[in-house]
Amino acid sequence: MGRKLLIVLVVLAVGVGGYLIYRSASNNSSGSSGNVQISDTGMKITSGAKSMDVQYVADPAKVNYGIGIYPGATVDSSKESSATAKINDVTITYGTFVTPSTADAVLAFYQKQMGSQALTSSLSDGETTYKVVTIKGKQTPVISIYTESGQTKFRILK
Repeated sequence: MGRKLLIVLVVLAVGVGGYLIYRSASNNSSGSSGNVQISDTGMKITSGAKSMDVQYVADPAKVNYGIGIYPGATVDSSKESSATAKINDVTITYGTFVTPSTADAVLAFYQKQMGSQALTSSLSDGETTYKVVTIKGKQTPVISIYTESGQTKFRILK
């Protein structure tokens, strides 16, 4: 079970890390900085032999995440919150959604969808607590649920 939690944490770190890199790079007024290239459709970051290529997903609600989207949820409006990221040889697609429901209601929905194989954990970055649920024995889908500015948000990773 410790290995599965590690996988969940790595997947979350990739999503959050990509977003933070985007925010950091987008603060550069020229739009690129040596090994960072930003466009309206995504960004590419290279460092030696390592690279990260992120392309924003135009309609995250149409992506097949391998699990349904919480009923009544809407797509998060910021374009960088849904993307396909290729980090070296690993590709991850994620979509971020917003709902008026509570984080506990969203968690219960996904636990029910995953059945007896659901693995649930919580982690905090000091400001936000994330509730994470995935299927035992599988790497995806992973759903991270959190509250931001009084809204329940969740990110589905595949």
